[in-house]
Amino acid sequence: MEELQPEMSPELSAKRAMMAHGYLLFFASIALCVVIPTLIMLPALQGGAQTPGIFYGVMACRVLGLISCAFACAKYAEAKGYSPWLGLTGLFCIGFLIVLALHDRNVLEGEEDSAF
Repeated sequence: MEELQPEMSPELSAKRAMMAHGYLLFFASIALCVVIPTLIMLPALQGGAQTPGIFYGVMACRVLGLISCAFACAKYAEAKGYSPWLGLTGLFCIGFLIVLALHDRNVLEGEEDSAF
């Protein structure tokens, strides 16, 4: 016999969507911090001219990546029931892992706590 799972409340469903949004923003911030600067620097690394424009482009991508990582951590912490100010941990290298390890305060009784 198939057991029916209780339907999620609209509020809990919105929290899960916010968690997914936090994940996506985090991976976008990784792209901004690591992948795009590497692609910008490839011509210079292959013996091309190193211009100040390359440096400023790389630094701009990294700053935007850090800001988006902090925003992703804030959204994810808020979805788990914590203060969005906890998102400032996203400015550190392991910030998203800290927020990921936190217990989800929105879990219903009898339901397992899952990272997502």
